[in-house]
Amino acid sequence: MTKRLKVDLEDHNEQDPNSKETIQRKVLIKRFVQKVCTPVSEKRLQVLQQFLKKHFDKDSTDSNTFSTRKEYTLIWKGIYYAIWSSEMGKGCEEMIEEVGLVCDRNHGMIEAAFMTLEYEWEGIDSHRVDKFAYLLRRLVSCVVRAQVEAQLSVTSQEDQQEDILTRILLKIERNNGLMVHLCVVYIEEVFKVILSDDSDTKERKNKFVMTLLYLMKPLVSCLTRVHDERVCESILKDVVLQSVIEMTQEQYDIKGSQVVKYFSYLKKMLEAFYDMTQSKWINKTLSRLNDSTSIELLLEAREIQKKKPRERKVVMTGDRKKRTSRGTGKRLVKLGQKR
Repeated sequence: MTKRLKVDLEDHNEQDPNSKETIQRKVLIKRFVQKVCTPVSEKRLQVLQQFLKKHFDKDSTDSNTFSTRKEYTLIWKGIYYAIWSSEMGKGCEEMIEEVGLVCDRNHGMIEAAFMTLEYEWEGIDSHRVDKFAYLLRRLVSCVVRAQVEAQLSVTSQEDQQEDILTRILLKIERNNGLMVHLCVVYIEEVFKVILSDDSDTKERKNKFVMTLLYLMKPLVSCLTRVHDERVCESILKDVVLQSVIEMTQEQYDIKGSQVVKYFSYLKKMLEAFYDMTQSKWINKTLSRLNDSTSIELLLEAREIQKKKPRERKVVMTGDRKKRTSRGTGKRLVKLGQKR
């Protein structure tokens, strides 16, 4: 880890570094990192599962062993190299899912994960980028869930605090590659979380427009701070414009009134940001929204797509070609054979 990262972590470690409990926790982490970096993939997964179950499972007696950002980041150092050494299809997906379940419950682990990725991202080669992109997608899903839960728990303006996504973006926004990858998957994960079929998401669906705006605000605010054109263009296209297009997709079946309401509120939010900051990228985003296809046309296209008849499917079965269509059942036999 860099000196900058160490100083940042030590500033948040309020416990006595020389106490007996702190030393014991350091020893536990060191042993975990040594074991999880074993060259045997089956042992890596086993060590990770045992460690996470013992120290992060809510039913475990040792679930509160680690509590500081420094400890979380040292744990993530071991997890990072375990994933680095693993192969997709040979335990890597299971590792990422195990870690994702912990991050769903522990916000400290989420922040430590993004700090680790921010430091290590530029060193990931082309052979390993797929698995870390998958890890990033899983972490983004954890962040979105945490954001939604925080938004639903706020009862008044006084209860509002700096959200987890804003804290993460402030730490990683200097890493252009990581920011672009985050923007690419962000809207897809947002819609998965808000419109999932779980019974506990009923309240989210009722507050769909306000929840989506709440999830958009931290990334839109990045346009006032980030100066890299690739990142700003990705926020504009993959987050702001894509959120509008995604709402009109047939698979989500979102009411037209909600789409129009969201589009109107989104423009007002961008105009408010522009009045405060005079950011050229905020102004550019507003121009692109005004120049893009109108909401009415997008909704009309969705209705046309719903009414469009199904296309015929041709299925090859051995030496026969069978064509299935609605209401018929006719077959086309082999060429040269009489019907």
